[in-house]
Amino acid sequence: MALRTLGALTLTTALALSACTSDDPEPTFAPEPSASTSTSPAAAPPTPSTDAVPSMPADARSDTEKGAIAFVRHFWDVANYAQATGDGLALAQLVSAQCDGCQGALEAIRDVYSAGGEIEGGQSTATKFRAEKLSTSLGPLLRVTFELSNDRQVVRKPGTKDRVFPARRVTDRFVLRYVDGAWRVDVWEVLA
Repeated sequence: MALRTLGALTLTTALALSACTSDDPEPTFAPEPSASTSTSPAAAPPTPSTDAVPSMPADARSDTEKGAIAFVRHFWDVANYAQATGDGLALAQLVSAQCDGCQGALEAIRDVYSAGGEIEGGQSTATKFRAEKLSTSLGPLLRVTFELSNDRQVVRKPGTKDRVFPARRVTDRFVLRYVDGAWRVDVWEVLA
């Protein structure tokens, strides 16, 4: 699924959506609360910091379902950092080149910041995880479905009107591949 639709999510989620269709190349942000079943305990919301790129926790390196869920949490910590600073280098290292939604999100962040713009708010928190193993001809993959809550976000870019995205919740799904001792996002889908 390409994510270019950017419905109503934070820049990165919106950006992922951006690869879903090619109607709107810019992010549509911010999810609201909704209920969903959880197979993994919810983590405390991340405390956004623009001081340094978030370090990957050791458990996020584990080739297990629990490790994959820890990786998804880490992904969103890094995505929050990238949105707040415009520095997408660490985020780019967590995704594969074929993940259209991921590449669209990175491109949108670069586009805003390279034009002298900024992204305010839009912090994302992933909760309510469900992981399932997939067997494919390409080898084992792990599909992780989760609820993503995004705060209100304002995207400012010189020469354009500010884009305001209300807080919102959506259900997202990553297909992850474990390669060379690390997880990578191969597919990013926004389900609802």
